[in-house]
This record gives sequence, structure tokens and C-alpha cells, in this order.
Amino acid sequence: MAPNPDSYEARYMNADAAVIQSRKPMPWWFFAILGVAALVSVGSGLASGSFAALLSLPVIAVVALVLSVLRVVVTREFVHVQLGLWGPKIALADILSIEAMDYPAMRYGGWGIRRGLDGSWAYSTPGGNGRCVRIEYRDGDRTKAVCVSTNDADEVVSAVRSLKAGGTGVRVETESLAAPEEAEVPRASEDAAKARR
Repeated sequence: MAPNPDSYEARYMNADAAVIQSRKPMPWWFFAILGVAALVSVGSGLASGSFAALLSLPVIAVVALVLSVLRVVVTREFVHVQLGLWGPKIALADILSIEAMDYPAMRYGGWGIRRGLDGSWAYSTPGGNGRCVRIEYRDGDRTKAVCVSTNDADEVVSAVRSLKAGGTGVRVETESLAAPEEAEVPRASEDAAKARR
């Protein structure tokens, strides 16, 4: 999870009021592919003596900047999703269902901003743990669905469900709650062993 909001999240996604936030950058090879495309563009421009091919360089730079990070910010009112400059802002009150799952790359034909055959949208980046959050929500009279890849899918789902159930959004450590049960198991097996003797 992203420990501190960056300036974009703070300004446009209300991240200062975040209950949970997640950032998933594009993998290194995405930028390597764009770098190769830029080199090919420069090479073809120099080889042909025409600098028209160099006009693709600003486009490549914009793609690299705009699609470099997928952000998810959950506040007490909204789930903000943005891959670059695009993505929905979903009111918690409009969410009908939310679940964590493995990202179905085949359903969406890859990664990026994609539309599935079922009409849902995906905002995804490759890599990470391959997990995503699927949200179904009301938008006026229509029901829409979005699939968002994040390395923190289970945490995002848990936070949204807690907020919708009237929770405060404050995290509770569960490890200490599980420890006493684990401690009792060996003791019970020791008592059973003594009883057999």
C-alpha cells in the first residue's frame, strides 16, 4: 500500500482523507518498450532525413507519463480509480457488490483501459500479484461494473465492506486475536497425551 499520498492523489483523489490507498506502477518492461519505440522513431527520422517520425516522441512521452501508475483511493464516501487521468469515482452508497479475484486478462484482452465483452471496464497494469477488485455499482438507472488491478485487492475489499456496513475504516490488527487460540491447541494436545498415559 502507498504509505503517503503523492501530490496528484492529494489534489484530485481526496487522498488526505483516505481509509486505504494503493499504487500499482507499470512494470519496467512497459517503459523499455516505449524506449525502444522512441529509439526506432529517432533512428528512422535520422536515416530518412525526415524529421516527421520525430513527432511521435511527444506522444510516446505522454503515454509514458499518463499511463505509468494505477491509483486506488478509498475514502469514507468514494472509491477513486485512476489509470493516468482516467477512471471512475464511485460513491460507496452506489456499490452493489465488491470482490477480490485474479485479474481475468483474457476477458479484457490484456491490460490498460479495456472494455470487456460483458460491458464492464478494466483499469489494469500487468505484474504484481495478479489480483484485482471487481465492483458493481449503480450509475443512475444502469448497473455498471469495473475491474481494477491492485496488489492490495483483499484490503480494498475489506475496507469498502467495512465502510458500507457502518464501520469507521480504522484497521484492527487480527494477529493478536488469533494468538490465544493457537496457544491453546498445543496445551489441549498435551492434556490428551497425559490422559492416555
